[in-house]
Amino acid sequence: MNRFTTLLCFCAIIVLSITSCQKDSSPPVIQNFQVNGTILTEVSSFSSTHALGELVMFEMDATDDSGLDKFIIIDETDGARVLESQDISGSSAVLKYDFDISADNYVVGDSVILSFTVEDDFGNFDLSSYKILVDQ
Repeated sequence: MNRFTTLLCFCAIIVLSITSCQKDSSPPVIQNFQVNGTILTEVSSFSSTHALGELVMFEMDATDDSGLDKFIIIDETDGARVLESQDISGSSAVLKYDFDISADNYVVGDSVILSFTVEDDFGNFDLSSYKILVDQ
């Protein structure tokens, strides 16, 4: 009986090790990237001029077969400053972020680079960036 218990425990450990070591190799996907309601399809269009004081509204869809975990927005203009970090879940999400080009923080002629990162439960990620050229 003692050998049977030992064998059963050993088998249970092997099964748990195999199932817990599964790794998702596919990253999440950001698609339908929108700025102020316009879907951007060309990589070259991920940059535009916006007026000082304007509220720039971003929206995008994120999907992942293993489950989404985080949505992070970073201002990469002077280093990397996290503007917002949201916990997300499920296999798909509609993500929104409003960016205020405030005269308290920016002047005409500034360039602002925002990065939108979606991470899944396994640490895989997808990233989209958008460059704002501040105008009058």
